Amino acid sequence: MNSFFSLSNDTGKKPACEAFNVSRASFCRYLERENQPQENNSESPRPPLALSPIEKQSVLEALYSERFKDKTPFEAYATLLDDCVYYCSIWTMYRILS
Repeated sequence: MNSFFSLSNDTGKKPACEAFNVSRASFCRYLERENQPQENNSESPRPPLALSPIEKQSVLEALYSERFKDKTPFEAYATLLDDCVYYCSIWTMYRILS
């Protein structure tokens, strides 16, 4: 890429992009990414509706309780709804268990 930048400085962006067969839009996007400050955040952002660690622990305690230890998350979910208790969706229960 260094030879590309030196050529673009000497001849301009359009001739350099044509010589290297690179679109000017790609070149500009590359420059924008290079100029943005790098974040040291290695984790992906947390979804706004994600369960907190305390909520996940509550789900695990319910699923591992004596009442539900031999039941599937489907059965536990239906039983909890009958008792007017909602922690999360069935699929989230499975993700927490895995």
